[in-house]
Amino acid sequence: MDFNPHFIEFCEKNVEPKDKEKAKFFVGDACELTALLDDSCGDWVKDSTKIVMCVGNTIGIMPDEIKSRIYQQMANVAGVDGVAVMVYWNGNSFGEALQHFYHKNPQLCGPFTGECIDLDTCTLSTPSGYKTHWTTPEEAAEVLKVEGMEIVQLIEKGRGVLAAYRRKV
Repeated sequence: MDFNPHFIEFCEKNVEPKDKEKAKFFVGDACELTALLDDSCGDWVKDSTKIVMCVGNTIGIMPDEIKSRIYQQMANVAGVDGVAVMVYWNGNSFGEALQHFYHKNPQLCGPFTGECIDLDTCTLSTPSGYKTHWTTPEEAAEVLKVEGMEIVQLIEKGRGVLAAYRRKV
């Protein structure tokens, strides 16, 4: 599920033929994930253990006011036997990313200067309106705690932080 129809089209074209029966792609709003899956997938999604994943630091570019809803929706869909996985860009690599990625690729988020960077929160907010937040492992653990989640596993691996979680029972 993604809000971008072009991304959904890309996924549909690139899923392995052997996996077409096991994968569904559709446009939607992650704030309404539970209802969207009920409407779009019916029993298909109810009859299996689920891994619900938010990839590539998508959470880092979402508006702050909807992030809690996303965590909750993912945990709802995963259920008690499944797991939700949030993938973050690692805040411990934020400085390197600013220098070697964002600054060198202004076509992605617009040019920026030092006042656009908040090193304390690992946040970049450019004049073009682009905003990204990178998350340290410690911050990820705290966010999940505040959201009332059980951390199944939290791994810092290079430029990424992967947090597997579910709702506490």
